Amino acid sequence: MKKKFKSILADAERLFSFTIIAASLTILSACNKTDFISNVLFSSGNITNITSGRVTDLNNLPVSNALVTVGMATTYTDNNGQFSIKNASLNKEFGFIRVSKPGYFPASRTFLIYTNPIKNIKIILLPKTISGKFSATSGGTINILGGGLVSFSTNSIVNAATGAVYSGNVFVSSFFLNTADPRFNDYMPGDLIGINSSNQQKILQSFGMISIELNDEAGEKLQLASGNTATIIFPIPASLQANAPADIPLWFFDETTGMWKEEGIATKQGNNYKGTVTHFSFWNCDLPAEYVKLELALKDQKDIPLANKLVTITSVTYGTRGSYTDSKGIVSGLIPLNESLLIKVYDQCGEIIYSNNIGPFSSDTNLGSIIVPSINPQLDITLSGNVVNCSNTPVTNGFVQVYSGNYYFNAAITNGNFVITFPYCSNSTNPPAIIAYDVGNGWQSSAQIINNLSSNQNIGQLNACFTTLASD
Repeated sequence: MKKKFKSILADAERLFSFTIIAASLTILSACNKTDFISNVLFSSGNITNITSGRVTDLNNLPVSNALVTVGMATTYTDNNGQFSIKNASLNKEFGFIRVSKPGYFPASRTFLIYTNPIKNIKIILLPKTISGKFSATSGGTINILGGGLVSFSTNSIVNAATGAVYSGNVFVSSFFLNTADPRFNDYMPGDLIGINSSNQQKILQSFGMISIELNDEAGEKLQLASGNTATIIFPIPASLQANAPADIPLWFFDETTGMWKEEGIATKQGNNYKGTVTHFSFWNCDLPAEYVKLELALKDQKDIPLANKLVTITSVTYGTRGSYTDSKGIVSGLIPLNESLLIKVYDQCGEIIYSNNIGPFSSDTNLGSIIVPSINPQLDITLSGNVVNCSNTPVTNGFVQVYSGNYYFNAAITNGNFVITFPYCSNSTNPPAIIAYDVGNGWQSSAQIINNLSSNQNIGQLNACFTTLASD
């Protein structure tokens, strides 16, 4: 159980930030990716929301100074990849967050809005690596990083901003997003929700996704000229080949709305899908499916909401999906219509603390509160101490952060002093560490490893006088 859950959590960590970082995630079975996570039905009206989270690269290393946009509000990630935006104005049904940084493909997440909770997001940025180049006048075929091909015809490229015909070398950056990768939903854009050609909203089962961007030698964006097409070959993951249909709809990601939109058909050829596209973005081979909305709340035996608990939903047809509860203990999303399901709840040490068969559901359902017994093989550690800045005076505007594996916990610094309590699992292989942030002056301390795991300890003074924080 220890190794299995560590693998799940390492690849699917999607909701912990602020107190604990995370977001909507995909976990366990990565075979059939139909979304349980977010209902993004469009509706009128807006609410304000606290949106926070963490941005990492494919190696789970934090990405600093990435631009984060939520509604009309923007900020930058700090040196630990974290961000927080308060009072962002969002559509009352869904939120859409975008993250960008030079050297990476643009990333985004579409997420369900509740009544003003703290919504925590985990996003992995994909490296924008040049896969090859070709002459715009002669066309060419480029191998896609991770698998697949893209072919261009002659004289088919224009400047994306001006529409002017381009005749120089075209540099192709690409990435194959493998649906069998447990991290798939952490780095794919938006969510697996789409609008089909009949303008109907569907949940999507992905059989492969590719991102392609074209640039000239100066880095200016290029696109296909109007009336031209390119051909893309999508590898079908081995786990999906037996169930892959002969023809499948193609979908592109709309970076304005945060939704997938149907455009075209791909045809199965051997273990690949082949399709033509009229422009470049993220492209996706998906089967649409009907859905209903499921909502539930987790509480302990004292009626206290259980935030940041991993909840998984398993369908025999569509595999296993999961998400963490929000700050009110609520988890909600879209599930396949008329499917028998298995629900499991995990504690922070990877133990199953609740399991039950539910469904099938033929209409939107609120299960209400589920009481989860307190089975908690973890040690609660309380650290205290003080923080000074470069002038050796107490920090008055800052916070401390403890991180252990994929979990992050924050506590405010008050008049230079802090107290923070966090759970530590006995089966963890890495000791926790603590960093102090001086927000007022834009500095932080170095990471201090906590090797003494006694339940209560004073760790003394932390000096927030080193690496600068990212500025907003």
